[in-house]
Amino acid sequence: MHLNAHSYFSLRYGTLSPKQLVREAQRRGVTVLALTDINNTSAAFPFVQACRKAEIRPVLGIEFRHEGRFRYLGIARNREGWRELCLHLSQYLETGEMEYRAPSWDNVWAIYRKLPVPVEQLADYEFVGIRPGEVNALYSSHLKHHTDRLVSFAPVTFLDDEGRKVHLLLQAIEQNTVLGKVDRKRCAARDKTFLSPGLIRETFSAYPAIIANTE
Repeated sequence: MHLNAHSYFSLRYGTLSPKQLVREAQRRGVTVLALTDINNTSAAFPFVQACRKAEIRPVLGIEFRHEGRFRYLGIARNREGWRELCLHLSQYLETGEMEYRAPSWDNVWAIYRKLPVPVEQLADYEFVGIRPGEVNALYSSHLKHHTDRLVSFAPVTFLDDEGRKVHLLLQAIEQNTVLGKVDRKRCAARDKTFLSPGLIRETFSAYPAIIANTE
């Protein structure tokens, strides 16, 4: 149910090693886990190895950010999807240019936080991520009429408050400023840690389509 997990290869953002990420997922009863490091694929191989040992199904993706701002998440549906993601990342690292909307991928799921187009215009492979803390707000949102385009978005960046302090220090380095002047909009919120699969399902229980899409 976690479609957005970071290792410390999300440079100056993530705090967990690939093995630690998998170990903590196993402790919490997670059976499928997506690794989606920020503009980076370095952890893919050790992550897959650790998942296989822990009997967790590994899923690979990339979180695409431009100038520290989230654009979209890409999750590979198969090996060809992983090739598409790696090619797109290579092109971005070479040109420094990134659109607000994901490419027309054939084997990749794309997840947004801010819609690049009206929800009615999203393609079959495009979804909108809803954080657990945003579920209640769906009642008054137009998105409640488009649950076929919604997924649960529960990022994992650290394990606890100590991990978040490390994350904030890394962001101070990234932003080249003192801790008190870090742009918190570019930082992970306190709840970007593991949630049990049961808690996520309970949180989204009023929207079974969202659970189904996420799974």
